[in-house]
Amino acid sequence: MTFFYFQKFATWLQKHFPMEPFVVEWLPLSLFDSHAHFSLCVGDLLTADVHVQGGTLVVKKFVSKGDLAYQTASFDSHETFAQFLKLAIKRLTS
Repeated sequence: MTFFYFQKFATWLQKHFPMEPFVVEWLPLSLFDSHAHFSLCVGDLLTADVHVQGGTLVVKKFVSKGDLAYQTASFDSHETFAQFLKLAIKRLTS
């Protein structure tokens, strides 16, 4: 399900900000940690280190334009996380 929402977000990003590359890098699952971890980057605008815990996306670190913006934030749905990313990108590019 996460991939589908990233695809929708990537489509939105390409439409509104075609010059910003979008990368999601999934980290391998660990024997000692069953949570899925990934890093998400939108050009030089923002980077997020995220893990999926149950149905919640937990952002451990959110960096916008090189400055630490958030230490930890939780999102109950992929839609909420995508909306947060869209608002952050719009704010950073305005």
